[in-house]
Amino acid sequence: MDDVWSIKAWDDLNRFFPNNRNGSRIMMTTRLKDLVGSLGCLEAYLMNFLDEDRSWNLLREKIFGQEGCSNSELEKIGKDIAKGCGGLPLAVIVIGGLLANSDMRLEYWESVAKNVKTFANSDDNNHCLKILSLSYNNLPIRLKPCFLYMRIFLEDAKISVTELIKLWVVEGFVKPVRGKTLEKIAEEYLKVLVDRNLILVRKRTRSGSFITCGIHDLLRDLCVIEFEKQHFIRVPKRQYINTLLWNSEMCVLCRGQCQGKHSSTSNDTGLVCQICESTYSDLTELRWLKVIGQPSEKCLQHTKLQDIYILSSPDSDHAPNEYEFASPSTLDLQWNLRYLFILLINNGEPIVLPSKVWEMPQLRCIDVRNAVLPDPLDIQDSIILENLSELSHLYEFKCAKEVLERIQI
Repeated sequence: MDDVWSIKAWDDLNRFFPNNRNGSRIMMTTRLKDLVGSLGCLEAYLMNFLDEDRSWNLLREKIFGQEGCSNSELEKIGKDIAKGCGGLPLAVIVIGGLLANSDMRLEYWESVAKNVKTFANSDDNNHCLKILSLSYNNLPIRLKPCFLYMRIFLEDAKISVTELIKLWVVEGFVKPVRGKTLEKIAEEYLKVLVDRNLILVRKRTRSGSFITCGIHDLLRDLCVIEFEKQHFIRVPKRQYINTLLWNSEMCVLCRGQCQGKHSSTSNDTGLVCQICESTYSDLTELRWLKVIGQPSEKCLQHTKLQDIYILSSPDSDHAPNEYEFASPSTLDLQWNLRYLFILLINNGEPIVLPSKVWEMPQLRCIDVRNAVLPDPLDIQDSIILENLSELSHLYEFKCAKEVLERIQI
């Protein structure tokens, strides 16, 4: 068990491992020395900090790989930088990612060494965070919001790369480049952040592509600090509504009726609701919506929504097959919608989406499961969905003439 923070985590798991006195062992790591006795351990193995030689070897490997450093001047400065990291492997690795992506100028390395030394000589307990902040401060402007956005996910979360990329696109972090899709550019952003050791790859395909990713606890702490400092995203105050956290701390899952008004209004960019009859008209900047259960019509009436994610299951308060876009106004206003994802977990008849879906010019992805997407209406001056690049899990879908005429091939 890695990174244990409370005895409860061990108590919850301990019952599945009866002590049969057969010599089996369970290894746990924790940053809390006081927790050792509560775990029933007689003694703990205390991890030592890296010495100067091991710190430099790790830094050199992260920057130059197996080739090593052939520049004696850079090596001298590099050893000073490694020493300033205080024997903390994470600090060494992140600074290594920063220097590996630099142009190897002496002046730049000297600047990094000076900053690291300043932080190393400070008296506070934020030595590591200050060193990590160097890597954030030296990020290209376009990548900073992508890194800060990692704050919305829970600690130790395994984040779907596909979903993360969509969110970056929806939030407007990805800048267009001629000849490339926004999703492809977002993948390149992610690779740079991985190369700089700011984002961890948790799972890959056999070919090496990223499936899930995450972020180290300390780097997430840095995200939280910068996130709040820059007022990056206003989060609805949870004490004002009956909430349940789901997937991300930036979102609010309303279970039933809201208990009061949101304290923040125009700057909220994400919201999750369930059977919530509240009017979100004040949330004028709402761009993506995750709905658990049966969405009310009021939840979907936002002209700036770019991402709608609906998950309905037998556990929802309403039967999934009762769900329908009953009023044309529900989706007719979604001219900015880029991603439409609907997952219905039920054994009933599939629902039918409105044909107005074909009138949303910004759509990039339609992923509807156990739901029918009807053919577009055969009308003059129909909209061509130039950005549509993905149609997934469509139920009894026919690639009719009307469909081909709406898709840019």
